[in-house]
Amino acid sequence: MLTASRFSRSLLRQNTAVVATVRQFCSETEDSPIHFNSKPPPTPTGHKHDHLNVSKIDSSVLMIEMVQPELTVESLQWLSQVVYEIERTDPSGGTPLVRGLVLTGNGQHFITGINAKELIDPAYKRLGEFWTAVQEVYIRLYSSRLATVAAINGSCLSLGLVLATCCDARVMTGRPDALVGMSDVHLGMVNPPWVMDVVGGVCNPRDTYNMFTLGLTHSPDQALSKGLVDKLTEDDEVLAQASASVRSMLQIPDGARGLQKLYFRAGRIESMMRTRVDETEHFRSMVTHEKTQACLCVCVCVCVCVCVCVCVCVCVCVCVC
Repeated sequence: MLTASRFSRSLLRQNTAVVATVRQFCSETEDSPIHFNSKPPPTPTGHKHDHLNVSKIDSSVLMIEMVQPELTVESLQWLSQVVYEIERTDPSGGTPLVRGLVLTGNGQHFITGINAKELIDPAYKRLGEFWTAVQEVYIRLYSSRLATVAAINGSCLSLGLVLATCCDARVMTGRPDALVGMSDVHLGMVNPPWVMDVVGGVCNPRDTYNMFTLGLTHSPDQALSKGLVDKLTEDDEVLAQASASVRSMLQIPDGARGLQKLYFRAGRIESMMRTRVDETEHFRSMVTHEKTQACLCVCVCVCVCVCVCVCVCVCVCVCVC
């Protein structure tokens, strides 16, 4: 008969290799840092850039604010590097400088997916860089020792939902125009298994299946009922509630909480790492497929037409008034 203690030791042996693999990735990334088009910040605190802002909530909790809702190669690379910088421990060997992290967006949106410029008539090398950056952000955020909370201040779509579900908890605005979901399938794009696993980790299997295969989006109330977010609040309370969630997690010892979290998540990370090269090639071929490119072009044209119509209506109203 397998006792509880024997089962715990067995589980520890099984996961030790996985945890070591994840930590090896992190150490290899430290030795071979990501290459940026511009110099990365020497220290994250108080940093402002075209892609993200980093500010201090209190002595042990930082906030990363994504400036633009659409993700690019550069914004993903900066996010990955800043998460690494934040995770670095005190040089004196003491306690970590930062224990918690809040990820949020700027303005009325959280993260709404991939910037269309990255996908329409893309360069072959650029596509590889983009998906590699997606994988690296996923590994950094999903395996982070930090207590992480997504402060979802608006629409959270596609890769935005992936980053949000990589966090330990999600606090969202209850504003009716904010949407949550995975709409990639409408553009002829297919998400890899690890993306479905991450989102499926907070949502029941049937709802996850429908969301990915039908490209469904949900209102904040629906997202709460399906488990995609943990709490709804007013617009001006999102950051405060997210910060409170981080502080409640910090009541648990960091080492135990971080390692327990990694044991839950290490299997998914290891599975992705085994196929990451093949997956990148698949992403390249999927995006460059003529049907996908046609769908992307139609989508962009529709968006431009809607924007033009809105601008015309506003100008007419101004002139009439």
